[in-house]
Amino acid sequence: MSQTVLVDRVLWSGGHGGAIFRGVAEDGASYRFIARAAAMPRSPLQGEVWSISGTRRKHVEYGYQVEVSGCLLLRPSGRLIINVLAGSRTFPGIGPVTARKLWMAYGENIYDLLDQGCWSATFSG
Repeated sequence: MSQTVLVDRVLWSGGHGGAIFRGVAEDGASYRFIARAAAMPRSPLQGEVWSISGTRRKHVEYGYQVEVSGCLLLRPSGRLIINVLAGSRTFPGIGPVTARKLWMAYGENIYDLLDQGCWSATFSG
């Protein structure tokens, strides 16, 4: 399987790579991931977006989880940037409705505004 996910919770971190974490895909499905240090160069952080490939297996105690074989850190876009804006401590006071409106108003240009620190431009629209 291959999936782009927003990390919503890190359950265990190996520090120098490897982790057990949960992520939400663009379609809203939630997954639990098991990544060895060889498959993940560093542990993910809550709010990051990763492209992950791996094999889905059923664990006796924990249910279905994905054993990560490869991954790539991505810049969030589309529905995932909405989740990042609405669910991050970095953007206090922004809920799902405001985040969706920002994405609809600015689309891909929202990254330029955020990179430049243009808070007044971003929130006046």
